[in-house]
Amino acid sequence: MQDDLKVSQQCCKVANKGNSVLGAINRAFTLKSKSIILPLYKSLVRPHLDYAIPAWRPHYQKDIAVHEQVERRATKMVSG
Repeated sequence: MQDDLKVSQQCCKVANKGNSVLGAINRAFTLKSKSIILPLYKSLVRPHLDYAIPAWRPHYQKDIAVHEQVERRATKMVSG
């Protein structure tokens, strides 16, 4: 959290970490069925996105959109 109590940096760090883990999953698995990606997402990516979210809960739409983009990327991995 920044001195002015904004959480934009925290949202970006969390999204970057989630995207990097998704990238590792994407490179490691060639078969991207729902039965494979969903447990990996829930166990490897989701904890990074949910860690301490009650403390830094994003209020601005841009911060929420950064968080949701990681989730959309995971959804595209399954359907794409």
